[in-house]
Amino acid sequence: MALINLITQSLDRLEEVRDIDVASLSQDSRLQSFVLWNLYSSIQGTIDLTLKVLGRLGGETPDTCSNAFKILAQRSLITSETAMNMKQATRLRNMILYRYGEVDFITIKNVVFDHLNESKKFITELGTALNGSGIDILDF
Repeated sequence: MALINLITQSLDRLEEVRDIDVASLSQDSRLQSFVLWNLYSSIQGTIDLTLKVLGRLGGETPDTCSNAFKILAQRSLITSETAMNMKQATRLRNMILYRYGEVDFITIKNVVFDHLNESKKFITELGTALNGSGIDILDF
């Protein structure tokens, strides 16, 4: 399965719970796990996709996952605004991964809205830029 499909599958699952209220999210550990897993999965997928694209294109190797998005922007494959947003998503991924017990679900609820939109924008921008170079985003 192409990485893009895994990312969009996680985003679609998050879309399903987009309207859940914070109280329900704060009290339901299964719902928390569902949201955090799909949020993590979608962010990690964008990181993996970015690293694979950069590997295929060659050139500068990022020293961190978040810098990979900066390199995409420098190559005009995504906008600098999208790179900054995806860099913030990488920080969120780290928070989910390394400090699970300290997750603030009010923040997570708000972030899900932003992340859904920003990830979709990232996929659109990258897919369009790659297509213009003769590369299909589904190849990754």
